[in-house]
Amino acid sequence: MIASSFPVPETISEATKRTYKKHMKAMLNSYSKDNLGAQNVQYNGFIDWFCGQHFCYSKSTIRSYTASILLYLESAQGMGKFSADTADKLKKKLEYGPTPKDRGDEKRTSSKKLKTVNEKDVHRLIAVFRNSGNAEGLFYANWLVFSALFFPRPNEWHGAKNIKCETDDGVIFFLKLPNSKNSNGRTFGPYRHLELKLTGGAISELELFIREYKRRASEHKTERHYHDQLRGMIKRICVKHKIKPFSPYALRGLGMATAKRSMDSLAVSYAAGHRSDRTKIENYPRTKRKGSDWLKPEMAFRVSEDQCNLVRVTGRVRSKKDKTLTVRHQGF
Repeated sequence: MIASSFPVPETISEATKRTYKKHMKAMLNSYSKDNLGAQNVQYNGFIDWFCGQHFCYSKSTIRSYTASILLYLESAQGMGKFSADTADKLKKKLEYGPTPKDRGDEKRTSSKKLKTVNEKDVHRLIAVFRNSGNAEGLFYANWLVFSALFFPRPNEWHGAKNIKCETDDGVIFFLKLPNSKNSNGRTFGPYRHLELKLTGGAISELELFIREYKRRASEHKTERHYHDQLRGMIKRICVKHKIKPFSPYALRGLGMATAKRSMDSLAVSYAAGHRSDRTKIENYPRTKRKGSDWLKPEMAFRVSEDQCNLVRVTGRVRSKKDKTLTVRHQGF
């Protein structure tokens, strides 16, 4: 089967590579069964078959499968199996993919995750870690602070980088974060760059935190296993100190809710890695409370007008009137 030697770009994490391979194998096995055990898979025929699987998959599954096929086509094109024109035609077909099955009003995406947490509870937990007096506690305290300040998705810290740029006006530091939703066309590009407004000491601390996070994550089988460990650790410490437990994903919601107090709507969407500013309005909490002393995203980074324009332009790709599932491939 062609999925057995499925090459993928190096910029994608190992966990995502395994997921894409698994998706391709599952689809190709189903395709082979529906075509009386065919072994020589034709790209055109395979995509026609996939686009005809109406009411077989949920919306989220179709997005994942489509992303796997798009990535496979790019890889196959890079190996010279077909021309760029042929690749464009095949990708165009995927825009009219299968109709998803009706799950009613149920959603099984990040919109169902709990995105609210009491700011005081997070601050109390940070104090607990800092008062521990050891490097372990300092790492977890920094993880909570930086996750709330920059509100990345939990798995995006694995690909984070600090970038130093020398300009005529001096040295500028950026935090480069991967957009984990880019593979299925739900963001404006593969990365986002946040210009840091932190002091030199805080930037160095952020760089040390990213390095230590990657080292700790590499000691586990998968990133998910590491995230599960962090989530369990937070719950245990919260229970011990009589703090209401919360999920690491809630830090993202807290950071976005706080940023919306003083930052432009498009700037918050860019910083969150959203393709449209509607996402944060529909799925993330709002707040009318005044900002706190410790959590001020507007003091940690800035977003330029050009970066806001990326959200403004890509956010209009999909029309509200279009009821069919449309996937826009942004590139890998």
